[in-house]
Order: sequence, then C-alpha cells, then structure tokens
Amino acid sequence: MAAAAGCPVSGSASRATFSRAAGLRTSAAAGGSTLPRRIILWFRNDLRLRDNVIIHQAVQKIRSTEYDEVLPVYCYDPRFFALSPWGLSKTGRYRASFLTECVADLSAQLQSLGSGLLVAVGQPETVIAAALE
Repeated sequence: MAAAAGCPVSGSASRATFSRAAGLRTSAAAGGSTLPRRIILWFRNDLRLRDNVIIHQAVQKIRSTEYDEVLPVYCYDPRFFALSPWGLSKTGRYRASFLTECVADLSAQLQSLGSGLLVAVGQPETVIAAALE
C-alpha cells in the first residue's frame, strides 16, 4: 500500500520476525532454555521509520546482543474513538481513515524489512502486557 499524502509512514506478524530478518536468533531458538529478551516498540503518534529514534536505539541494542528480538506494536485504543463528554466523536472518520492508512503503510514498510507489525484493538496497557508474556 502506498503512503497516503502527508502520511508519516507503516499488519500482523510473529513476535520473532524482526530478529529473524536481522539474522538473529532468540535464546530459545538458539537452544537456550531462557525466554528471549524482547524490545517492544510501541508506535503511538510517530509512525515513521526513516528518522525514528526508537527504531535506531532498538537496532543498536539488538546488534549489541543486549536484546534478542523486537516486537513492533500499534494499538487502536478504543478510548480515542469514544464520544467526548459533549457527545462528539474524539476521532472523526477522516482522521480514522488517515490513521488506518498510516498504520497499513507502517506495516508494509516493516514487512519490506522482513519484519511485521502487531496491530491490536484494545487498551495498550493490556495489549502490551500480554505481548510481554
């Protein structure tokens, strides 16, 4: 999917996809009995890859073998799509459409790098806690 005009940048993939694409193995995959050390990249408002500081830091930590894998995550938080106290939608249909296009573009970009994007609907504090298990 092409980037939407003005869209900063962006599916679903297994948790270890990013590390496999980088030629890295998780501790479990390497024969160890410990759980992999995982970095969660929680995309919120900045959906760009090109100049994103957290991406650069995650790559450095993987290269230094401080961590084994990266899990990129985006959560559609229902609270942002609820009605305001005045009865108005917090996120209008055009903004929602733009956001959906940006998330799809981020996912496509990550897939072109051999990774994926875990896209979930739910409160991020619940979704990310589940991803850590």
